[in-house]
Amino acid sequence: MNDKYSGRLTDGFDLKLNIFYDRSKLVAIAESDRLPVLSIVLCGNALSFFYNVTTPSVIDFEHGLSLIRDRFVTPESTRAWCLTVYSNAEKSGSAGHRGFADYALAI
Repeated sequence: MNDKYSGRLTDGFDLKLNIFYDRSKLVAIAESDRLPVLSIVLCGNALSFFYNVTTPSVIDFEHGLSLIRDRFVTPESTRAWCLTVYSNAEKSGSAGHRGFADYALAI
């Protein structure tokens, strides 16, 4: 699994954001400093978008997250990500991931 969020249809933003939160805590990044550092978990279109629309001195972290979510996280991308997780789990023989497919189909 790639730890960076690209904005691709099958990429899960909230998962990558949780990784960012965990790593931020490990290295003691203050909440006020998180927006400029968010770029370390972004790549591709999401990284380009981030640099085009965020100005850390003007917007805060939560607003930056909202901008990224509004641009990339849609019902279609959530459905595609859930189905990808389920498909990968099914291929690897992992049990208990049926909920992702059910959730994706309900969206």
